Amino acid sequence: MSRTFQVTGKHIREGKPNILYACPIALSLNEATGCATSVGVEVVRIGGDFYDLPRSVQRFIKRFDAGKPVKPFRFRLDLL
Repeated sequence: MSRTFQVTGKHIREGKPNILYACPIALSLNEATGCATSVGVEVVRIGGDFYDLPRSVQRFIKRFDAGKPVKPFRFRLDLL
């Protein structure tokens, strides 16, 4: 099952760089799924399941962690 997630300006403002559970991607996924989430550069853990992150999300994380400007966006994940 594929699902679309939205990273908002609020997620970006409240996100913390280089913190697996507090980056904008994790905040978005936590809000949408209600599950504990941790995000690496290439993989995300939602609850107890791991999923590969799309390249667009990987680029966003690298830019955000480097302190570069990022914008809100949507992305899709293939979930179990």
